[in-house]
Amino acid sequence: MVHPLAAVRAARPTGRPLVVGLTTGSAAFLLLIAAQAAGVLGGWTLIVLGTLCALAVPSSREAGRRIFYVLCIAIGMAALVVWLPLPVAGVTRWGLGTAAIAGTLVALLAARRVSWRRLVPRVRPADMPAFLGVGFAAWCLEPLWAISDAPSALRLLRLGWDHAAHFNMVEMIRRSGSLAGLVEPGEFESMAYRNYPKGFHAGAATVMDVTVGRSVLDPSAELMGYAQATALISLGVVALLLFGIVALPQVRRNLLLATAMSVLVTLAFTVGPAGAGTLIFYGFPNFLVSVGLLGAIPLLAILLERVSGLTALLALSACFIGIAHNWAILLIPAAAGAAALAFPFRRGRLPRSRGGWAALAVSAALAAVGGLLAFQTLRGGPQGGTTVSQLLVNGGFYGGSRTEMLIAPALAVLVCVAVGLRSARLAGHSRRGRAVRVGVLALFPTTGLLLVGAIAVYQLTQIHELAYYFFKTGAAVQLASTVLLAAASATFVRLVSGSTRSRALAAGTAVVLTMVLVVYSGAVNPTSEGIGLRVPPGLEARSTWQAAEYPESDDSVSRIDELAASAVTSDGHRYVVPSELDGSTAPRLANQWLFALTGQWTDAGYKVIDELWGDSVPRSDRPATVAEAVRALYAADPHAVIIVAPEELPALRSDSSLDRATIVSW
Repeated sequence: MVHPLAAVRAARPTGRPLVVGLTTGSAAFLLLIAAQAAGVLGGWTLIVLGTLCALAVPSSREAGRRIFYVLCIAIGMAALVVWLPLPVAGVTRWGLGTAAIAGTLVALLAARRVSWRRLVPRVRPADMPAFLGVGFAAWCLEPLWAISDAPSALRLLRLGWDHAAHFNMVEMIRRSGSLAGLVEPGEFESMAYRNYPKGFHAGAATVMDVTVGRSVLDPSAELMGYAQATALISLGVVALLLFGIVALPQVRRNLLLATAMSVLVTLAFTVGPAGAGTLIFYGFPNFLVSVGLLGAIPLLAILLERVSGLTALLALSACFIGIAHNWAILLIPAAAGAAALAFPFRRGRLPRSRGGWAALAVSAALAAVGGLLAFQTLRGGPQGGTTVSQLLVNGGFYGGSRTEMLIAPALAVLVCVAVGLRSARLAGHSRRGRAVRVGVLALFPTTGLLLVGAIAVYQLTQIHELAYYFFKTGAAVQLASTVLLAAASATFVRLVSGSTRSRALAAGTAVVLTMVLVVYSGAVNPTSEGIGLRVPPGLEARSTWQAAEYPESDDSVSRIDELAASAVTSDGHRYVVPSELDGSTAPRLANQWLFALTGQWTDAGYKVIDELWGDSVPRSDRPATVAEAVRALYAADPHAVIIVAPEELPALRSDSSLDRATIVSW
């Protein structure tokens, strides 16, 4: 008979399995690198393979929690990963990460440190609503990710004014190869948006390096790649929140609760007044990423029974890094949400080993480095918004009414307080600790509302009206509070289930959540004047996208930028003048897309356009004819290339006042 201690010693891997593991892992890594360098492995196949490898990492036994952690890290850490250039030719960052993860997993399997069973997560019935929610989000964004040609992509992207600037920043990263190349003085020093935070753009550039290629190609491929990358990252944000909800202990064993809370979050983040459909339609993908990561913080605070676990702490660190590199002002409510991790105060919630403390130190160091790099990006100029005066900037944004901004945060505070008050009656450290953290999370929407209120006071005292940052920050607090409301409500329902009185409380909670669901689905529009019905904004955006993708008549305007870009054969400033000038700011948008497609969006060039077609220029002072516009551009920038439609070219070249101007066509 074998002694138990001898059996344990025999089961431990000896030196030979370790050598086999290192050898096979290295071989798998080099094989994947070679396949990418040879062009055999790439594109969407590599995207899928990388996703499967990341989800195979045994960070949790539960599928929902594993997907949640992976998406937090992938989306939040993008800016950190893209900060330095990648010196390896023929390999992308995504491909390198895929090879590293696959090699590590193969090594662990070969060394018998991990079994195959641990690589496959457990899928519960409660995970199904999250999968269905992601499918619904994919349907809402289908016009973007299923785009088939560049003219259609340009028509869709032109509907959101800010897409030109975001596309330009993604192209800047692809041309420079890293974020560090944009911050340091050099060839990009004169470029616009050099000091704009680029978290989303780093993620989109990483995806495009795989789907389009590391080299910047013709405008057609770049436009389609950007549209598809934007849709993919937006889907990732929605999936992140949905799987975070179903991963909660109070939800994962209850299909009814998982379904109800998933429906609320799905509708709010897809078709609601500030959901993905609306935000992507208007051109705010970076804002969506920041809000999604902000909403993940209270979920992480509830999930973490102890402040330990490398993957969970990396996910938390990634959320802060992603927020800092997308919409840094949201770090204020994010910090309030993370404060709940300190509760309840018990020594047992701290790491219990050196490895646990090392994981905490690594995660904190990464967050600090990410924050410092974000500050380095922001400090370079006014576009970064590093001064309080930037809060006075105005611009177009629609994320719902002021009433909608208040409903979710106010209800989230009430439900969190109710859960916190009942926590003292609970038995068991886990249940009581979870309830205490939910109660403390009342600080999360409260801090958000205080931030919105402070912005409102500042704007009203300085410019006597509410402006861009008020509405946008209010929409962020509204959306993130919706996630917390779902999580806190699930906790409250589980706590009060039992007695008749408790069932009445649960029923009342269900009624309130139904009303919230109707509001944040976008079907009802509550304002200070009254309540009205409407088509959910996300569905309206999808319909508009579809109409733009398949126009009833030939839309030549949408191809002006692409045609103008193809006419440029030299470096230097170039401008385009559309044939139809109606006094609107449309020529400014056309030139923005020309700048972005040719990689020449400079501060000086944009200033010329803004002085002709900017919002501050009276309509009567804007050029009324093509000849007038060309003269104004030539006077402002005599060395520039001016692009016009072919039918305009003969008359302009015969104009004696423009005999020295460089006028071309496609």
